[in-house]
Amino acid sequence: MSTSLRKRTRTQARELFTGIWHNQHNSELVLQVDEDGLVSGTFSPGVGAERSLCGQYRVTGFACNDVLAFSVAFEEYGSVTSWSGQLAVAENDNAPTIHSLWHMSVDVGDQAESTLWKSMISGADNFVRGPRQSETNNLKTASSHPLWLYPEKFEIDDSYCCE
Repeated sequence: MSTSLRKRTRTQARELFTGIWHNQHNSELVLQVDEDGLVSGTFSPGVGAERSLCGQYRVTGFACNDVLAFSVAFEEYGSVTSWSGQLAVAENDNAPTIHSLWHMSVDVGDQAESTLWKSMISGADNFVRGPRQSETNNLKTASSHPLWLYPEKFEIDDSYCCE
């Protein structure tokens, strides 16, 4: 790939992805793409009724053209989630949307390592440009945040989590 083409794809990625996004779980993603295509930012899960309950987590990843990959470490929950997706514009409403698949791995401890597959969960998220619309999430679908998976493990009232 020529240097000029590589620079153009990185510039395009920066223009396409830098900004605020939200998904169907009411999570908020703030992205910054630098001149090398490296992604940084923050992820605020929307699985809870209160923003302070779920916290804000560091994002790191890569972007090229209209393709994006990023990860978030939910360290206090012993889990990491990674997303990979592509930006598209919906014909019906012209809204830029990142269509992504995610994989979450949760530390299950040494005694459960014979069933590691149970600690790996996959799903899909669509991130639409703009801040989240409210502070609550009423969706009852799998979320990419560990609170959804094990609310009792973290002594969290499960009314804050998706079921």
